[in-house]
Amino acid sequence: SILYMKKLLLCLGIKTIIGLVSDPVMAQTSKKTTKSKSKSKKKEENPFRIEKFWFGGGFNLQFYQTSLSSSVPGNIFEFGLSPLAGYKFTNWFTMGPRLEFNYLGGRFDNNPDVIKLNAFTYGGGLFARARFLRMFFAHFEYGANSSIEVTGISANNRLETNRLWQDNLLLGLGYNPEATWSYEFYIMYDFLTPSDSPQVPVRYRAGITWNF
Repeated sequence: SILYMKKLLLCLGIKTIIGLVSDPVMAQTSKKTTKSKSKSKKKEENPFRIEKFWFGGGFNLQFYQTSLSSSVPGNIFEFGLSPLAGYKFTNWFTMGPRLEFNYLGGRFDNNPDVIKLNAFTYGGGLFARARFLRMFFAHFEYGANSSIEVTGISANNRLETNRLWQDNLLLGLGYNPEATWSYEFYIMYDFLTPSDSPQVPVRYRAGITWNF
């Protein structure tokens, strides 16, 4: 009987010790799990986490022959960049800004002199995109772009220019394979192109994207 009581007391003692040790460990584990879930939830709720943004851009590179209004022939080199960034309101709808910068360098043969052109054009706007069927998207954009108009040649053989601004209202469709790094091209129609302008109202663009 005394031996039995000793064994019973020993078992109770061991259980008590295990309970005292395991309770803090379980509490600590539970606390860590709760903190981990809390951090994960806060990350998901953060509207400015990097997963909510995507970036992209294109470039323009042209070399072409042209002439001034006075029939002075010449050549123009044009290089430009057009970065854009979007915010994902949903998995399929995004909005953001787009910028555009272009450099124009030209030479015109006004015999016996050579007239040089060094000019910059720029612009920008806001766009909205809706992705559908995983690899296609609809693109809507409103903005304004500048252009350079040559108005004449000065007495010291320098080009006289004037900066023009034109509003754009673009709507079109594009193709972008779904991937972290991807490429895209799209075609749009400019509804604000003046009816008396020789400029074609159709716009083509191509570029690369990240996280779109």
